[in-house]
Parts: sequence; structure tokens; C-alpha cells
Amino acid sequence: MDSKVKLDGDLNGFSVRNPEKLSIEEYIKEWYELAEKKATKKEIESSNTLLELPKPYIVAGGRFQEMYYWDSFFTCLGLEILGKRDKIENILDNMAYEIKKYGFVPNANRSYYLGRSQPPFFLPLLKQFYLPSMWKSEWFEALGVEEEWWNSNRSITL
Repeated sequence: MDSKVKLDGDLNGFSVRNPEKLSIEEYIKEWYELAEKKATKKEIESSNTLLELPKPYIVAGGRFQEMYYWDSFFTCLGLEILGKRDKIENILDNMAYEIKKYGFVPNANRSYYLGRSQPPFFLPLLKQFYLPSMWKSEWFEALGVEEEWWNSNRSITL
């Protein structure tokens, strides 16, 4: 079976050069490099809705400029296969930052998402990629804050 990608080179707005000459692994690696964003001060000021994140992150596709909570879990699975632990750590650091700042990880880093979230994936992400002995102190702190937010804001007593 031929492992070369036979795509048109466009993945949701990202243009991968010569995709027909790349293996699947090379194509995915290049896509992740194209999909990496940093919410710069200029972008934040010009968008009026983009929220700052301290580290670069991976967007879900070409039309998106924000980091989505749910999507980041699956993005990290791909990053793990590529050996990009530094990028996984950036995503976790960004989530911990949002939890510290807002009490939870919004659906995505946009001001209009500050009223909603996706299911809490911070703990599953940590457990998937790191042993507890490797967790940063701010990750531990974020876990407690996120749990408290969900218990106070998104749970009911039966």
C-alpha cells in the first residue's frame, strides 16, 4: 500500500506544499506547523474577541484562530505521535492559565465563549501525557480550581 498522501493540498484553509510527495506522517507534521498560532497583542487588539494565551497553540483548522478545549485533546494525541511534547506542554500551560484567570477553560479563547465550556478535559489530558510526578505545580492548582468551578456552576444536587 502506498503511504503517500493523495490530497489536493488544502486542509481547511491551510495549504500544504506538494502533498502528493509527502508521506502521511510528513503531511500531518507540516499541517501541525501551519496550524500553530500565537495570540499576539496586535491580533488581540484588532479582533476585539480573541483572548490572550501565554504560549503558542494549535488551531482546529484554517478558518479558526483560537484554541478549542475539546479539539485540543485530540490535537495532543497527534502531537504525541509526532513526539512534540513541548507543544503539548504549551497547550496544558495555556489551559492552566485560562483556569487561573477565568476559573475554567472556555470553549475557545474568545470573549464570547466566556459563558460556556466544553466537557472538562484538563485532567484527562494530564493523565494521558504525564505521570503525576511530572506535573507542574500550576497544573495541580488548576485542577482544583477547575473542579470547583464545575461543581459550583455546572452541577446539580439530586
